[in-house]
Amino acid sequence: MVTNASQSTSILSYYEAAEKWSLPPSANLLERLKSVAVLAAEALTWHYPNKRIFGIDIGITEEGTIYIVEINRKPLLKGFSENQQRKVRKYQRNKANKRRK
Repeated sequence: MVTNASQSTSILSYYEAAEKWSLPPSANLLERLKSVAVLAAEALTWHYPNKRIFGIDIGITEEGTIYIVEINRKPLLKGFSENQQRKVRKYQRNKANKRRK
């Protein structure tokens, strides 16, 4: 399954992808995905202390194994809802204003 907006493929929510590709049944798969993303971002914060937004591309095997494909320090917002994009941009502006002070 690939949902890469920069290559004009579909961006799907977890639930849409789970239904479309019959992801392995797991009560905690979404929580595990979130945990992997947060742990990866926290690990990168040590190397990029002023960076707080990362694009983390995560894959799931047919058996339910989670792996990181790549991490982007400047993720595209294409594919996110307008509301999500506004939240990210607001967060970025607030972060930039705090650094200037």
